[in-house]
Amino acid sequence: DPYPLPAQFEWCTCDVNDAKELQEIYTLLTENYVEDDDSMFRFDYSTDFLEWALKPPGYLRQWHLGVRVKGGGKLVGFITGIPAHIQ
Repeated sequence: DPYPLPAQFEWCTCDVNDAKELQEIYTLLTENYVEDDDSMFRFDYSTDFLEWALKPPGYLRQWHLGVRVKGGGKLVGFITGIPAHIQ
């Protein structure tokens, strides 16, 4: 079962093959995530880089999870994983 979210939000699967959704992911990450404690340096990876990073061989689309405002609204969260074989 999915983790319960507040009533105004819903889980979604993000399609990184869709240019519009990839742009939404890019915007969310660029505008909201920083790489230092002083908030001086922002991540600014290109959509091409994000597409490459999120689609390694054997990637699973269902592992690209988003949180949207209910009813197909704004993307407000993004959680992802990539498969890895560790020996």
